[in-house]
Amino acid sequence: MKAIIYNPTRNLMQSGIANKNDWQLVFVKEVDNKQEHLMGWTSSFETQSEVVLSFISKVEAINYATKKGIDFEVRESPKTFSEKKDITFNFSKDRNLYDFAN
Repeated sequence: MKAIIYNPTRNLMQSGIANKNDWQLVFVKEVDNKQEHLMGWTSSFETQSEVVLSFISKVEAINYATKKGIDFEVRESPKTFSEKKDITFNFSKDRNLYDFAN
C-alpha cells in the first residue's frame, strides 16, 4: 500500500487563506478499474483509492503514515507569492483610465 502526502492547491476562484496549510494523504491505486460487460459500469476492488485523509500539518501526515506502516511520498507544492492590492486605487483621482501603456 503506497500513499502520496501533498498540500492541495486552492481553487482559482477562492481568494481567502482558510485551510491553506492543510495536508492530504491519498492512497495510490494499484489495480486498474474493471468494466462490467453487461451494463458498462466501472468498478474497482480497491476501496483505499477513494480514501482521502486530511491533516493539519505535514508532520502529522508523515507520523500517521509511519505509524500505520504505509509507504509514502511527500510532494511539496511550489511556493506562491500574492501581492497585496489596495482597493483605494480604484477610486483615486490620479488614476488614468485610458493609460494603456502601463
